[in-house]
Order: sequence, then structure tokens, then C-alpha cells
Amino acid sequence: MAPLPDPFRDNHSQSSGLIATSGGPQTQTRPMTPQRGFLFITSHTPTRDPFAPLPSPHNLRVLLSESERLRMSLQQDLASAQEDLDSAQESLASTEHDLVAAQEEIKQRDEQIKLRDGQIKARDNEIRAREKEIKHQDDEIRNLQNQIRRLNAHIQKQDVTIRTQSRTIQDPRSVRQRRMEETSSCLSATAQPWTPQNVQSLVGPMQSFSLGGPQHFAAGNGDNTQHHPPQGYPTGPGPQMPYQMSYPIEPTGLPMGTQFELNGTIAGARLQGLFNPTPSVGGPAQMHMNPQNTMNQPTLPTPGGISNAHSATPYSGIEFEAKTADFGGRFRILWGKIDKFGRIYVVNDQLRPENIPAPLKEYMMLDPNTAIAVKYLNHAMTKPMCIAKVINFYLCKKMLKYTEIIKNLSPSIDGEILNAKRKMTLGTPDSVKHGLLAKIADQMAIARQKPNFAEFCSISRENNVTELLEMLEPLVTPMEDNKSMHESLKGIVTEAQRIGIELFSCPYEVRFHFPELNESFEPTVMVNLDPSLNANLLRARVGMSVTPYIRLGLTNCEPPRMRIICNAKVFTRVPGEQAGQKLTSDRPS
Repeated sequence: MAPLPDPFRDNHSQSSGLIATSGGPQTQTRPMTPQRGFLFITSHTPTRDPFAPLPSPHNLRVLLSESERLRMSLQQDLASAQEDLDSAQESLASTEHDLVAAQEEIKQRDEQIKLRDGQIKARDNEIRAREKEIKHQDDEIRNLQNQIRRLNAHIQKQDVTIRTQSRTIQDPRSVRQRRMEETSSCLSATAQPWTPQNVQSLVGPMQSFSLGGPQHFAAGNGDNTQHHPPQGYPTGPGPQMPYQMSYPIEPTGLPMGTQFELNGTIAGARLQGLFNPTPSVGGPAQMHMNPQNTMNQPTLPTPGGISNAHSATPYSGIEFEAKTADFGGRFRILWGKIDKFGRIYVVNDQLRPENIPAPLKEYMMLDPNTAIAVKYLNHAMTKPMCIAKVINFYLCKKMLKYTEIIKNLSPSIDGEILNAKRKMTLGTPDSVKHGLLAKIADQMAIARQKPNFAEFCSISRENNVTELLEMLEPLVTPMEDNKSMHESLKGIVTEAQRIGIELFSCPYEVRFHFPELNESFEPTVMVNLDPSLNANLLRARVGMSVTPYIRLGLTNCEPPRMRIICNAKVFTRVPGEQAGQKLTSDRPS
């Protein structure tokens, strides 16, 4: 193709030595003249000539150059776009890969969530099963606790039974059942009620009883009506009568622990060997004592005070017998004062069981049958006895105990006494038991030497008197000035406190027992206060107990000595009721 003409040369008669054509630069052979150099392609961008026509070569070259530049720019843009596209594709591929990985991870997480949900459900089921198991175990625990409570109640009942059997074994009245069996075989089918004539024939001409009415007991001498049996008193059942029984009233002249048996013999005659002290070498071997006159001998002095009472000397038995007689007499005097207090201050109004507070009912041991309880509460003879029963029970529970008599005087003394009490069980050997009782007696001696002992006793008396007055309020006559009542009750509490301190200063085993409601009447340890005596003593049961029977024991000798120093006073039925009336028929067995 022919090169385009130079517009400058054609229009201005100028030529250039270098012409840029599509075929490349060409060298002119004609002479060189001063010309302009056209290096605009590399260093200068030509512009269109406005004076030249559009299809002029210059303008066409300019257009071509611009087209070339545009093409190159487009190519560059296309290449850049291609690069961006490639990068975007790579990014898209990476994103797709990440998306696939994320989807896979999501699937894995979903599977893990499902697995965790399954585990949670399994844990929930396990928790529910555990809750059911715990609930079942709680039910079992409650059942076991109920069983434990029932067993504890049964154990307490068995403990009471064991203690009762232990007392029965150790007491001289342990042969009572055999005696009852021997005598019951002689009973007729229709037992006749006792009459004063029958009793007088059994007792003998040297004994007298006041059996006509309540005046005998109201005089307060119910404990001093029994005397020595005559020399000709029968020792066995007489041939004239199929059934012989003496009236079981406490002795005052006989040795303590000597009661009348059902067959007319004297309980304790079989055990007289227990009464005699064993003479030792160098001791009073020539002293031959009659067991029947043991209580008539003066109390032997004990050098060294209480400490000698703790040792197993030949004279400890004599001292024990003397002290049982002394304590028995003092307790009978105390019961008489309490009986007198009840007769003086008894309320005149009618008493109803529902109007009596529960603690007072517990002390009185009222019959659960309301009709029977009302009769005992309002009878002329038994009504004052209700007051006496409350006072007696309170004294035995709150004062006449070695754990209560000097309680709170000294923490060390209380601790020693409680420690000794814990060690005394049913299986404790007698020698060990005597040592523990001696330890308690020593603590009593230490307490009595305290400088504040008198003040402590005074405060204790006032507290007990105040508590007793509050408790007796429903049973006594309301008075504007109860100073006399307060002083009388204070004298009773003072005497009980004095007896308790002296009693527990001796190493003797002491037991107080109030016959419980419906307990079988035992003539060897109980006195029936019914003046008519119209009761079958073999089948009678306790309807109301007023005083306890008290047993003292000396355990440092072989065999141990046990003495009943006070018999329990009881009513087997309401006085004045017909002999044929069975009050116990409505009572729970």
C-alpha cells in the first residue's frame, strides 16, 4: 500500500526525512531541508487539525492513533477485567469450597447437637429415674423411721417389763405367783367378800383395825395401824378356813422388808439369813441378835461418817437395816403431812377431767373412762387424795432423785453424777453398782460442803413450791391470802428435800414406783385404802395410787439386801361402790 501523503509537505512545500507509515519509516533520497520531526507517536499525542478536513491524512492518522490507543486501553481493561474475573472465579471457588466445608461443619454440628440432645434426654431419663429412686428411698426411710419409733416404744415397754421383772426377782415377793397358785386352788367357786369379822379372826386378838369408814384414813394414821403378830399366830393355812390372808398394812415394829404373805406367814422369815451380819474375827462374835428384834436395836455409830457406809463391813448390814427403818418412818410422816394438806385445801367445786390441764392429768394418772375418773375426782375420800397424789408424784419426779436433788449446784458434780448414772445398767455387777452409788454419795458429801449449798437449797425449795402451787391451782380452794397454804407446802418440800439429801448421801439403791392404772393389786407391796375391804385381792386391779412403794437395796453384800420401806397406798375401786360392781370392766386392758 502506498504511503499517505504528508499534509505539511503538500500544503506548506515542506518534506520530512522520516515518514511514519504502516509499513515503517522510509529514507528520502532527495536533499534534506529543514523539517519538523514527527515523534508524536511516542512522546506526543497528536490532535486533529481543526483547519483541515476530517478525512485529511493528519486527522485520519490522529483518529487511527486514537483508535489504537482506545483499542489498547480496551485490551488493558479487558485483561484487567479478565484478571478480576479470574480472581473472582478463584474467590468464588474458594467461597464455594468454604461453603461446602461450612455445610459439612454444620452437618457435623447438627449431628453433635442431635447427639447432645440424645445425651440430654438420656440424662433427663436418668434424673427422673434417680428422682423416683430417691422418692422410693425417702418412703423407705420414713417407713424405717416409723419402724424405729415403734421399736423404740416396744423397747421402752420391754425395758419397763425387764425392770419390773428385775424388781420381782430381787424382792422377797418374787414367790407371789407361786403362792397365788397354791392358794387359788383352795378358793371356792363363789368367793365371799371379806368382812371385818373375817379380818379380825385372821389378825388375832392383839391387833385392832378401824374398818368402819373413811374416818380411819382421814386421821392420817393409816400407816401406824399394824402391830406385832401374836406368838400364836399361825404360819400356814388353818384347817378351819380354805383361804387365809392378812390385811396388808405396813409394819412399824417388824423389821423392814417383813410383810404378810398370802398364806398367813411372814415374808422375810425365809430370808432371815440376809438380815444377820456376818461376824468377823476380832468383832463382836458373842453378839447373838434375834432377827425379829433387829429394828429395836439402836443405830450403831459409824466412825468416819459416810465413807464407812461405802465399805462392805460386817456392820454395814446392821446400819442398812437401821437406816431403812429410819427412812421408812420419815417417808410415812411426809405422806401424812401431804394427806393433811390435801384434806385442808381441797376445792369444794365439782371437778371434771376436761377442765384439768394435761400435765396435771399425767401426774394424777386418771382413768381414761370419764365416768370413773369423775367418781374418783369428786368422792369425799378420794378427792383430797388427788391433791396428795400430785404432790407425791411431783416430789418423786423432781426432787427425790439423785440426778435432780442438787442439780445445777455445780457442773462438775452434775457431770460426775450423770456419768455414774450412765454406767449403771441392768447388767452392771452388784459390786460395780455399789461403787457407782458410793461415788454419787461422795458427790453429795462434796455438795454439802459447798459454801453456797444452803442458799442453793433455799432457792430450789422456793422454785419447787411456786411450781407446785401453779400446778395445784385447779384442785385447791382459791384464797385471797394463800400464805398459810404456801407455808404448809414449803414445809412439805423442805422435809422432802432433807430426806432426799440424806437418802442419796448413802450408797443405797433407791426405787420409787407408783402402781399404774389397772396394775394387779399386790398385797406384799400395796395397801388398799378401801375401808370396806370388799375386794377380791387376787383379782383386784389398781384404780388409783396415792403413794409409791419405796425399795432400798444394799448391793455390796452376798446376796444383796432389798427392803420395801414404804408400801404403796392404792384404791382398787371407788369407796362405797357395791362389791359386785366391776369398774374395771370398762377399762382398756
